[in-house]
Amino acid sequence: MNSDLQLLDILVFAMVAGFLFFRLHRSLGKRTGNEQTPGRLTEEEMPGVDVVPLHPDKPEPDEAPNTGSKEDPIPGMIDLKAADPHFRADEFVIGVETAFEMIVEAFGRGDTEVLEGLLDEQTFQGFKAEIERRSKANEEVDASLISIEACEVVEVQMKSSIARVTVNIVSKQIHAVLKGETGEIVEGDTAKVGTVNDLWTFARDVRSQDPNWQLVETRLGN
Repeated sequence: MNSDLQLLDILVFAMVAGFLFFRLHRSLGKRTGNEQTPGRLTEEEMPGVDVVPLHPDKPEPDEAPNTGSKEDPIPGMIDLKAADPHFRADEFVIGVETAFEMIVEAFGRGDTEVLEGLLDEQTFQGFKAEIERRSKANEEVDASLISIEACEVVEVQMKSSIARVTVNIVSKQIHAVLKGETGEIVEGDTAKVGTVNDLWTFARDVRSQDPNWQLVETRLGN
């Protein structure tokens, strides 16, 4: 008799345990890796309760402010890229550094042939006039580009299909003007390396098949 009662108790306990397991399984379900973190109730589940954020100064990830591009915005750059989607500022700067070196050295030695291919007509005529003036005054230029310290695009302008890109170029140079006959220094110093801050503007018709840019304006930077 006692053994029958014990067996009945065991069966009852087994049924209760099975029922509890079934309820727990329905409530918790199986872990899939996509479940949300428990313990955080929504506002609908907590009526009348004010939720105080733990870090009020830090926005939630989905409310983080949009900081935009990692690069600083350049005036007019969006318009240029819309007109010429293939434009790359980093590649452009590399080309500018090469052109800068060629122009500085060609101007120093009075090489108008090289300058004519890199400058627009108006700018070329200005460079050519100075070279001719030096020749008549029997002056020679001792110019050496030591290094380019910085080169960055600072402004872009679009006028119709013509793009104008202004670049700030900071360089180390030796520059001196000497009398051709005596070698007397008229201007500058042949032994002193100076820092030169230039603002050069290059232009190109973005509809043209010619990918080359021409120097259209030079002026000193701040």
